[in-house]
Amino acid sequence: MFGSIVRALTGRGGNALPEHVQSAIDAARFMPRSSDEEQGPRVAVTLAGGGLRGAFIFDRETAEKRVLTRWPELTPEQVRRCVDGLEAGVMRASRLDAPTQRKNWVTKYSE
Repeated sequence: MFGSIVRALTGRGGNALPEHVQSAIDAARFMPRSSDEEQGPRVAVTLAGGGLRGAFIFDRETAEKRVLTRWPELTPEQVRRCVDGLEAGVMRASRLDAPTQRKNWVTKYSE
């Protein structure tokens, strides 16, 4: 799973992310928040280090603005890679936060 995120971020050729950008994306923190029936799971993202700190609720548009503000030298393809990497972390965090429907002999008996 982690390898696919690294491959998505590094890419091939001139679209590879600079090392400092990739490190910041890899070190981002993902904190699940209360989910909404209409919008689905909400995950707060905090990018590590740098000048633009503070958490934001992830959506692709906001993440793209944050990445462009923090690293204006990135190409559009590199910005997309950053947002894809953040989205992968958000999806992983929302799956980990999802309640599990465990069945055992007690819950099975009561059905």
